[in-house]
Amino acid sequence: RKKSSFPLVCIILAVLLERTTYYGILSNLVVFLTTEMDFAFGSLGVGNSTISNGIIVSVFAYTGMAWFMSTVGGFIGDSYSGHYNAIYGSLLIYILGSGSLFMITVLLKYSSSSLNDYKELSVGLTIGTLLVLSIGEGTYKANISAFGAEQLSSDDSKTYRQFFNWYYWAINVASFLAYMLLAYIQVNWGFFYGYLISLCCILLACVLFCIPQSHYNIKPASGNILKKVCGVIREAYRLRKGRTENRYTIVILEEFLPIQSWLDRAMIKYGGTFLDTDVEEVKTLRKISLIFLAQIPYWMIYFQMNSTFLNQGLHMNLIDISEGSHIPAAWLTVTDVIFVLLLIPVMDKLIYPWLDRRGLRVSVLMRISIGFLFAVAAMVVAGGVEYKRRNVEMLRTVNQTINQKTFIAADLSIMYQIPQYGLIGVSEVFASVGGLEFAYREAPPSMQSFVMGLFFFVQSIGSLLGAALYSFAGHVLHWTTESFYTVGPHLDCYFFLLGAIMLVSWLVFVV
Repeated sequence: RKKSSFPLVCIILAVLLERTTYYGILSNLVVFLTTEMDFAFGSLGVGNSTISNGIIVSVFAYTGMAWFMSTVGGFIGDSYSGHYNAIYGSLLIYILGSGSLFMITVLLKYSSSSLNDYKELSVGLTIGTLLVLSIGEGTYKANISAFGAEQLSSDDSKTYRQFFNWYYWAINVASFLAYMLLAYIQVNWGFFYGYLISLCCILLACVLFCIPQSHYNIKPASGNILKKVCGVIREAYRLRKGRTENRYTIVILEEFLPIQSWLDRAMIKYGGTFLDTDVEEVKTLRKISLIFLAQIPYWMIYFQMNSTFLNQGLHMNLIDISEGSHIPAAWLTVTDVIFVLLLIPVMDKLIYPWLDRRGLRVSVLMRISIGFLFAVAAMVVAGGVEYKRRNVEMLRTVNQTINQKTFIAADLSIMYQIPQYGLIGVSEVFASVGGLEFAYREAPPSMQSFVMGLFFFVQSIGSLLGAALYSFAGHVLHWTTESFYTVGPHLDCYFFLLGAIMLVSWLVFVV
């Protein structure tokens, strides 16, 4: 038993360290691009408003690409390389990206302002580095949980539950450490030291993952589910058009066994070449996909925490911890983590059992819809805070120096942001966790990895659409076109627009 638990311990610790690296990079990415890369972009003759929108869009694009690559990485792990090889390869790519990001801070730290060649080089390196990081992080994330589950006995449900409890715990502890510790170091000591720690974490994660290689249960790739899915759809479409030699026989059969869906035509009994179970799996996948698509506006809101929320916080009065040091704006994201860590056990151990005993069972879809409403509330609150922040800024401002860059901020405490972060956390307990549970419970056994890939893919769409909407709000609606050092004139309208989109999606979802 002790021997079998050794690989699991290494996997959990590797997850903790990798997530610390990921959140350590993401937590202050907006600040890094603003305070470190602003001068580099400026040396290329890029205007302030273009820099401002480019920074926000870059963060959206990075998170979106990371989630998108989890879909691609999961597909590669399932179909070609196997989970172990996919994880090992992704860690090497991850190390390359983290090392490149650290080298950028070295260039910026030790190059003088007159050496513009280094500044220009750092711009290209940053774009390439974020792409490399998204490939490594996304592929790792898609395969590590499945690989961990492969180390468990399939009939040992207790061990299975314990693994995923510790897996979830590691992710949230890593988030807490990154936002509380690394974010503070980056803002007050410099990104050189913050990204050095992130690089060390991912190196150690790779070492810990490889140590128990001889103890792992390594399974080969299981095959490509996309071939079957595409085959069923293509076959059903062909037969739907009546392209079959036995059309008369099939019409008679349909009188006794009516077709429930056009996909049924791919079944052998209706003239197709696929088993009934194969077709039913594809039909289930269609149902799951519709639910996932309805969640896209939610993910557009969710990813505001590391972009527009952080931007808003940078232009509010930060609380001083000591002389020359203050609370990093990224610390407010910890509010979301705390709400999630506290609410999940309360809901699981107290609220849901209490409702079940009274015959008031809350379905997964109902929980997702509740999460949507909390997301709407978060946007309303964020818009209200921004409206108040802008009005205060007209009367009272403070100059705040963050990593040697001066921000003109409203004399309004950043603590006003706590409710919007907290509401996102509550929505996550219902919508995000509910979405994961729906994916696992509804997915056919042969498609669980593929369905999780779709779940991550939808999140990437949400992040990328958020970037597109922000860019639209800046270039067309002129809500966010000012310098990054002063928030755009109508960021509150952007938040209200997101809330309205989410509310419409909620109405469609419940109807």
